[in-house]
Amino acid sequence: MGIIGFVVRDLSRKKPPSPVDHEEKVQARMVNDLFARSRVSILLLLLLLTVMRWAMDAAFSANRRLLVLFVFLVVLSLVRLALALVPSSLRNAAVGARVQYLAFSAGVGLTSLALAALTALSWPLLDHVHIAILAAIIAAIVSSAVLHLGFRPEIYLLHLLPVLGVPFVLSVTDPQPLWGAGILAAFFASLALIAVVISLDQSRAHRRAIELRLQLADLAVHDPLTQLHNRSFLQEYMAVEGARLAREVSCWKTEPEAAIGVFMADLDRFKVVNSSHGHDAGDGVLRQAAASLSAALRKSDVLVRWGGEEFVVIARLQHRRHVRIVAEKVRRAIETQEFLVPGHSPLRLTCSLGYCVLPFFPDHAQLPTFEQALGLADAALGIAKNETHNRCVGVACGRKPWKKAPSAYLEIVHDLDRAGAAGFVTLDRGDAAT
Repeated sequence: MGIIGFVVRDLSRKKPPSPVDHEEKVQARMVNDLFARSRVSILLLLLLLTVMRWAMDAAFSANRRLLVLFVFLVVLSLVRLALALVPSSLRNAAVGARVQYLAFSAGVGLTSLALAALTALSWPLLDHVHIAILAAIIAAIVSSAVLHLGFRPEIYLLHLLPVLGVPFVLSVTDPQPLWGAGILAAFFASLALIAVVISLDQSRAHRRAIELRLQLADLAVHDPLTQLHNRSFLQEYMAVEGARLAREVSCWKTEPEAAIGVFMADLDRFKVVNSSHGHDAGDGVLRQAAASLSAALRKSDVLVRWGGEEFVVIARLQHRRHVRIVAEKVRRAIETQEFLVPGHSPLRLTCSLGYCVLPFFPDHAQLPTFEQALGLADAALGIAKNETHNRCVGVACGRKPWKKAPSAYLEIVHDLDRAGAAGFVTLDRGDAAT
């Protein structure tokens, strides 16, 4: 896979998640939980089926179709258990949450219908004592489903209606002499009502728990002020994607000029905004700057609030020479923006940028790392800030090879001007904007 296919996934950084996106995440999490929690329920079902087979041996002997239905039910339960044991990451990679949910529903529905059919066929062949045992087994199956499937009422009802509906009807219509069938029917009806109430309560509680976990996960990787990704996200992103980049050495042979741009941007003289207009005005300016940068960049680019008035951009490039174009686009996005401050005239601000590309050395994809590239971009930003502001300064590899990479990197990033004079790097200062 080449660098053009090196696409950033799940990066909804431009806007807060929409209600649709949020609902999809909740539903996907609930489907994964359904499979995970059904493992215990299916194991209990297999255990209870074993008890049922033993308790209803006379009925099985009298009707061989019961044995065929029983074997089908056991095999179906084993298949459902095998699917539930598949790691959620593999299932999610293979099919979407909707397909998984339909497959799970189909499994529950078939299991429920098979249990109902097993009950209907065996009921006329059992005496009162064995009917009571069968009722106890059905109650145990329903209770297990309440514990493990109850947080999805529609799934639970799919399981509940045939399993309790059939014995309820059989109890009401049983032609045998009076033996307490009415009491048994009332028991099944009460069990169904109690189970539905518990299921609805579980559903609300489980959904709320998932929503809270999603909110906490979102807060962990998003900046609450600008709604951009934050430093924690970028560090995790660099660890994962940096390792991927290091493995894809072969892609540079087919796309030798492709690259990833690493940019560090800083708003010039931002402290004057806070001191002159207050911190609330400064927060508003940061939000407007984030929106302006988001609009200027592509959806595939990663925009991060690094801290204070600093932003980081990670952009994939078809050609490494395009890195200067992207840097200029970021600088212009701030320069042309009118920042609105309540009670004051619109403000004009500028920003300075430092940038570099990965792979930094065209023939060596592993060096420097993402973190080191960010350090080089930050050092280039320092040059831009110290000279004229409102300027883009890029750093690229020089004609002189680096030796002892870790120590060489520290020396170079400490003083880029000196490293440039020595030939270890090349600095592109661009043109100072007016």
